[in-house]
Order: sequence, then C-alpha cells, then structure tokens
Amino acid sequence: MSEKSSQWVVLELTPKAENEDPDMVKASIRHHIRDAEVFIPASVVQRGEQRVCHYLVDGYAFIRHCYPENYYSRLVETKYVQGPLYVPSVSKKDRRLAFVTSEEVESLKSQIKVEVDQGIEVGDTVLIVSGPYREITAVVREDIPETDSVVVHIQLRSTDRLVTLPRAFLQLKSKPPLVAYKSNFDSISTWAAMAKYLSQWKFTVRLDPIYRGFRSFSRWNKWLQQSRGTYFFIRAFYTELDFTPVWSKFNEFRQLSSGIFLRDQILTTIAPPPKWGTVGAKYQEVSFLSGACRKMIGIYSDMKYMIEPRPFNLIIDGTQLFIRCALAPGLGTLIDSQGRPTGPIVGFLKSLGAYKKRFPEARIYVCWDGSSQRRKAIYPDYKANRPHRSDNGSSFGMDWLRETLPLLGILQAFNPVEEADDVIASLVRGKLKDDLNVIVSSDRDMLQLVSEFTHLLSPNVGLCKEKLYDPAMVESEYGVPPKSIVHIRALSGDNSDNILGISGFGLKTASKLIKLYGTVSTLLGSNLAGLGKSQLTKLRENEQRVRDNVELLTLQDVPFDQITSNPNQIEVAAKLKELEIKSDSVLAAYFPRQLDLV
Repeated sequence: MSEKSSQWVVLELTPKAENEDPDMVKASIRHHIRDAEVFIPASVVQRGEQRVCHYLVDGYAFIRHCYPENYYSRLVETKYVQGPLYVPSVSKKDRRLAFVTSEEVESLKSQIKVEVDQGIEVGDTVLIVSGPYREITAVVREDIPETDSVVVHIQLRSTDRLVTLPRAFLQLKSKPPLVAYKSNFDSISTWAAMAKYLSQWKFTVRLDPIYRGFRSFSRWNKWLQQSRGTYFFIRAFYTELDFTPVWSKFNEFRQLSSGIFLRDQILTTIAPPPKWGTVGAKYQEVSFLSGACRKMIGIYSDMKYMIEPRPFNLIIDGTQLFIRCALAPGLGTLIDSQGRPTGPIVGFLKSLGAYKKRFPEARIYVCWDGSSQRRKAIYPDYKANRPHRSDNGSSFGMDWLRETLPLLGILQAFNPVEEADDVIASLVRGKLKDDLNVIVSSDRDMLQLVSEFTHLLSPNVGLCKEKLYDPAMVESEYGVPPKSIVHIRALSGDNSDNILGISGFGLKTASKLIKLYGTVSTLLGSNLAGLGKSQLTKLRENEQRVRDNVELLTLQDVPFDQITSNPNQIEVAAKLKELEIKSDSVLAAYFPRQLDLV
C-alpha cells in the first residue's frame, strides 16, 4: 500500500446499502479491499437500544486512493457497492476515476457532527429518548460542548429538575418562537373584547346602551368586581344627559405605549377612590372612561395579529442555496448515467426539506436571480471580482428545480431582469408585509429588510454559525438600526459585490458617522465636524461614489412573476427516478404521509 493519498475514490452504492448501518457497509468494502480506509457520509445516533442512521449523501461512499486503479474493480457489483464512479468520457479507454479531496471529506465529517448534535441549542424543546427520563419532554437550559451534553429542565409531577444528559439521548422537537410574544397579551385582548361595548356608547343619546352594556358584563365576574363602583355610578345617573368628553385625559392615554400600563390606568379609573367630587367630575370620569376604551379598542386592533398569529413565511434565496450545494464537497461532482449533474439538485431538495421539517407551519417561497444589468448600468464593475465559473450543469439544475418545486408544494418568485434580493424585498414589503417572515440568506444586503416581523436567518456556512437577526441583534452587531445598514455599507464598501468603499472608513467609523447623521445625504450635506483632514478629503473626493453605492445597495421594489404550488408526489417521484435519484429520503420532508409509490 502506497503513502497516504489526499484523494478519495467515489463509490456508488447499491439499493441494499440504503438505510443500512454504515459499519456494515464499511465491513463489506474492507472484505474485498483489506485495510482500506472507508468513509460513509452518514450520522449514527444511539438512542437507547436503537441505532438511528441518517445518510448525508445518499447512495455514495468514499475510499482513500491508496491502491492501483484496477483494485477498485473488485468492488463492482458486490453486496453494497455497484462500483467506483468514473468521470464521463468518450471511450472506456480514456475514462478515469472520480475523486474528492481530503478537505472535502473533512467538510462532510463536520456536517455529520452537526447532524449528530441535531443543532440543539439553549431554549429548544427536546424529547428524551433514552435513560431514566425516557419519553419526557424537556427544555434545554445550558450547553456543555466539552462533554457533548446539555442541561435540560424537566417538569415532573411533584417537582422540577435540572438534569445533564448526552445529546444522543435527546431528539429535537421544536425551536423557540421566532418572535417573542408578550406573555400578557391574552389578558389585554380579553379586556379589550369586553370593553368593546363602551367604545360604542354615544353621549348625545339616552344612557340605555350604557346600562345594558354593563349588565352584559355580569358573566365576567372578575372584571365586574373591579368595575362595581362605576357600574352603580352609571346606574344612579340613568337619565338623559349630554356629556362633554374630557379630551385632555383621552390624549394623555394616546401617549401611553404600554398596553399593560394603559389597562392598569383604566382599571384604576373604573374603581376610583370613594370621594367622587362634584356631579360634573362624575360626568368627566364617564367621558374619560369611554374615550380610554376607544383607545383600548385601537390597541386591540393593532394587536390582532399577536392574538391571532400572523401567517408565517420562509423566504429562501434559491440561487444562493443552489450554488452552495453545487460547491459542497461530494455533491458538485455527482452525475447520473447520462452525465447530468444531480448532486446540487439532491443537496438543494434535502436542504429545503430540512427547513420544511424545522418550520412545518411555514409557507416556503424560493426566489431566483435574474439579471444584474440595472446595477451594472450604474457601476460596470458590479460583481466583477467574482470568478467566472463555467455553467457546469447549473442551468439544467436550476431549470429542473423551478419546474419541480411547485409539485413539492413550494411557491416561487422570479423576475428575469432583477436580482433575487430585490424580489425578496418586494415580497416582504408588499404581498407579505402583514405576515411573519424569515429570510434565509447569508447576504448582508438583506439586513436592511429586518423589522419586528421580518427576520434574517443567516445559515451555517463555513466557519460562520447560524444567526437569526432581529432589529435588536442588527443594532447590537452593527451599531445602527436595519434601515441604516445601507448607509454604513455605502461608506465601508461591500467586497462580495465588488462595491468599493472609502479607504479609512471601516464599519466602525461608518457606523459612528451614520449614527450621528442618520443618512449619507445628511452626512455629505453637513460640515463634517469631527472628521480628520485626511478623512474629510477622501470623503469629498469620493462623494459621488458613496451616493452611487447607496443606490447599488438599496433593494428596490420590482414586479415579479409568482409560481403557485400544485403538490403531486407521484409526478415528483417519477422525475427523481428519471435522474436516478432515490426519492424516499428526499420526499419524506415534503410528504410526511408517504404514498405507496411504484
């Protein structure tokens, strides 16, 4: 056996290897090539007495290239291996083995470690599947990466308990909500619903509606006890009166931002001190109460999406996800018998399926890139720093996905002359503006779209861990709110898109200036106090560039075509079969209740 090689031969597995224990597959390969170093891209988790296997790349294994090429023919049509994978060639004479590098194998091993860890984080709800607390649901309170374990909070019948358990003993059930709803909104909404009667009272008519309205509250005993003083007061003045509202007090309530404080103030008014003062004061109190209730109904309307949860959308930059899959170790080189690239398609569908499992309640939109010509007309070198890559089957893969995603229940949006970023911006600022939205992208241009109800999920790419950006996190990391991100990046530049900033204006300097002046226009229109002579000169010399950068970086509202979904599991299975892709593992996320497919 020769010196250790940095290349690995790609082996194509037989259907028998599907869902088989990876150790069995390794043992079979080593039976034919003794002492071979074999890597199966699969995660194995021991849960009690059961070993749960999950293949990261279905249908393939890797063996270190340490032998002459004819050695690997020993594996052809064995129990678990169809044979080594060859690079497509015109004749058999010229064909050569398909390799991946050690770096690519190590990357796959890192991904498998993430699979085994399950992405369990503090705050997640998990099911304990092994040990004395089996079948109990718990919440993760602390992560202990050194021992690959976590501390979970368990609620038992008689007591609560904190227990340290290995990750392998746990199964992820759900992530914490993306938007933290205020815990007391339910009580406010209940009060507001009851106060609806008061908002309809008019002071120019008899008080019969007031009397009847208060009587209708009798079924809410707790509320009635708190309002008994006002109830008898109104009953005592059951007569035709003309009340003049005390708008000053009403306006005071308009300034209150906290629904809880508003409710407390109203309840204090409903049950006032024993000394009521003059009859005029009594009239004023009733008028004030009615005005405050009208304000409360306004708050109730604003909160309706908190009380009745908003629709939830997951919006994915499809082009970016496809490119990540095409460059992923072990995926970019996979092809079918006709030479068509299937690796990026498999990676895309599995990644999308993972998001569907993680967010089962979400409607998923995939947005595709069109042309960058509009921005190149402003700045010809826009994205000029990106290496030119041959098509390498990308067009085939993306066209195939656009055609197939509707059959998987996925919505799509596309404009052939605009970038996916602008289409996503148009979605969240237009059609989906009243919904909860999570954008999945590693592109920092998306930070400008972050708001109370639109967050950015930056995925785990390379050394960057997954982050979920809300407005507070954007401001914490960049020093400015989301709406100002464009302006600090216009000064500092954006290397990924070849947008040049100004030398000496890094993110920290740009953040301080925009925090002080608000926008680039305001900054450039000021006397630039506080800047050094060198910075002042550079800023004045590059004024037009900075203004162009703002235009380049600002995501525009653009028209787009939306492709609706039409789920059809049988048709998808047939399309996957045509590309020689095993359908069961791919379709499980999209169609949890599997049909009996032939």
